[in-house]
Amino acid sequence: MHVLLLDSTAEQARLAQILNRRGHDVVSEGSGSRAIELLEDLEQHFDAIVMEVVLRDLDGLSVLAHLVERFGESAPPTVVVSDFSQMSVVEQALGLGVRDFVVKPFSDERLEAALSRMGC
Repeated sequence: MHVLLLDSTAEQARLAQILNRRGHDVVSEGSGSRAIELLEDLEQHFDAIVMEVVLRDLDGLSVLAHLVERFGESAPPTVVVSDFSQMSVVEQALGLGVRDFVVKPFSDERLEAALSRMGC
C-alpha cells in the first residue's frame, strides 16, 4: 500500500518505521499545505493516510476537511495519531470520516490494531 504519513513531530520516524515494517511504501510530510498538494497530484495515489493533528503550517483537521470536500466517500481511509486528544478534536476528526484516533504516547500494538482495522 502507498501511505501518506503526515506528522511534523519527533514520532514521524517511529510511525514510518512501523508502516515500513508492515510492508507499506511511505511518503512522509510535515506540512499540511504540501500534503494537500500531494493529494491533488493526479500522478500520486494514496491507499491510506496516517496523520497528526498538529502540522507545520496547516492543521490536520483542515487537511481532513479538504479531503472530505474534494474526494468525499472516495477519500483514502485515515487514522489520526496525536497527543492532541481533547474530546472536541476527536469528535471533529471522527465526524470528518477518520477511521480511528490513536492518542500519543501509543504502543506499537495499538497503532497496529488501528492500521489493521483500516485495511493496512
